[in-house]
Amino acid sequence: MTKKPKKYLQLRTHEEGLSAAYLELADHPHELVSGLVKKTVQVHQLIPEYDGPGLAIDFDAEGKAIGIEILYPHDEFYSDKLGDD
Repeated sequence: MTKKPKKYLQLRTHEEGLSAAYLELADHPHELVSGLVKKTVQVHQLIPEYDGPGLAIDFDAEGKAIGIEILYPHDEFYSDKLGDD
């Protein structure tokens, strides 16, 4: 009998300058796979009045949500790069 891989969430943080994290959801393979993300949806595109950190939801080829990127710029350099005013 073959065991199914256990599904879990994993949070990865970026260390340099930008306050950012990536939450790998249960359907994420939890390894770097080229071309895994087939579509990304920005929360501010869905909810124009949203006024919080940058949130982007990544989807795989089957349309499953596999990850959420969280960006919280904390200085002018990153605000300019992300297009914030």
